[in-house]
Amino acid sequence: MLTTLSGWKITNSPQGYPFMRKHLTSAIAIALVGLALASPALATETVTALPLADFFDVVLDESRGRLYYTAGHPHDVLVATDLDGANPTTLTGLEGASGITLSEDAASLFVALAGSNAVSRIDLATLSEAERFALPTDVCPGSVAVTAGYVAVGHSCNQYAGTGLYGGVGVLDPTTGAWNPLEAPGPFYKPYVTAAAGSNGLFVTGDLGLSPTTLYTIGIYDGIGDTISSRSNTGSNLRDLAISPDGGLVVQASGYPYQHDVFGVFALNPVLAYETTNYPNAAAWSGDGFTVATGTDSAYDDDVRIHHRDSPTPFATFELGARLAPRGLAITADGSTAFAVSETGGSFALHVLPTGPVASTLTLTTSQTAEVGTSTEFTGVLSFTDGSDSAGQTVTLTRSYADVVQALPSVTTGAGGAFSFSDVPQVATTITYTAAYAGDASHGASNISTDLQVTKRATDLTIEVATATGKKNRNKVVVSAQLGDTYTNRIVTITASDSRGTRVIASGAVDGGGILDVTYRVRRTTTFTVEFAGDAWYLPASASTTYVK
Repeated sequence: MLTTLSGWKITNSPQGYPFMRKHLTSAIAIALVGLALASPALATETVTALPLADFFDVVLDESRGRLYYTAGHPHDVLVATDLDGANPTTLTGLEGASGITLSEDAASLFVALAGSNAVSRIDLATLSEAERFALPTDVCPGSVAVTAGYVAVGHSCNQYAGTGLYGGVGVLDPTTGAWNPLEAPGPFYKPYVTAAAGSNGLFVTGDLGLSPTTLYTIGIYDGIGDTISSRSNTGSNLRDLAISPDGGLVVQASGYPYQHDVFGVFALNPVLAYETTNYPNAAAWSGDGFTVATGTDSAYDDDVRIHHRDSPTPFATFELGARLAPRGLAITADGSTAFAVSETGGSFALHVLPTGPVASTLTLTTSQTAEVGTSTEFTGVLSFTDGSDSAGQTVTLTRSYADVVQALPSVTTGAGGAFSFSDVPQVATTITYTAAYAGDASHGASNISTDLQVTKRATDLTIEVATATGKKNRNKVVVSAQLGDTYTNRIVTITASDSRGTRVIASGAVDGGGILDVTYRVRRTTTFTVEFAGDAWYLPASASTTYVK
């Protein structure tokens, strides 16, 4: 269900100051139905309502074509949808479900249950709770991150559950259920934790909503956390943290400064700052580590920006027309599509944001071998990853071998993006055929190559011996060599071999019928051989026959 821009409203900034905020309204009926596992094609920017009463966290499970969402305390739900926000499935009974993170093998989802002093493990194959790890009373976990086989947990009953004591961070061993609280200095107010596949036992943490912000890097050794480094005054009103997949960088989204600062994970040294705008509140890395999505709660500017890893300036920006929820960003492994959760008047929606041209793919198929000079058929398909129509597109073709590159006539794709062409290779070698699509403003370029092993043709060559007729031809034979089709060479050589040796008795071009004759006096048993040296298309050949005297 798409929402539409309908007006403006007054709301408050993260610092409490009123400002104008664009307002989205929608008339949406939500049916909770079973989750469709097949992810839809992502074509253009879309907005779909989410069945959430509130929002705390979102995680992308690209391998299953899903997104997972939590609403935080006092709600008890985990919601799963397709990648376009459709087909929601809701798991209940997860008291105060807040922070979520995928296991290292992506088979499970760990959920911080602020309302039950526990961490839940969801089996993603069945989308059901597999086990629950009880934590000490008054821990109230609100944030989780996985590294080196352990689950880092940020907890605070006062903030994540609404009442009780402040907290800290601890380490859960999911294989044994062992729990070890951090004894070293660390966050206490509303600790938020983040880690990545390449973190190697490190995680970064800080207190959400606290000013000034202090960041801590914690290392886990034998299930026990210890503070490695810290940096104070990194900002105000921390809203989100995101570690790069290689574990080297962490992006901070704080209400101030009005940029997304990046720090080295180990020493928390400043590295660069992504240019954004007022009230940063979300950040996410692509799985390949090359792309960063940054988000802001900004009234008069774009809400989502996409950056290359080392470039402060964004290469794509998006205006949601609504308030971006804190921690409400995810992005695909290749950085091609970002996902943003927005909030308007207590209603939440998923925005699917293609970050650039839709990717294209090509296939090219032919036989593995072919004879030179023989017509060879090629077939291929141009596809767009969003599933849109790829008919009527131009595909350029080349063939190449050694240092030679030759253009072939271009083809136009037909129904379903299919195309075909034929070629008559003129050289017996390995020829590489390449099909290329140049792309356009809406579609990315792609190309594909395939090798064809072109072989020479077999040569048809025979030799016959017949007794010569006539009185003058006593003891003579007529040796006839016949050469079949060739490309350029029509010369054959005939030799005679007997007990006294081998000698050439004829060499020259065959006649129009492919025949070269020679008359030869035979004094003893003789073997006659005809040889053809071959040419660019045809293999060398020889044939022999023996005349018995």
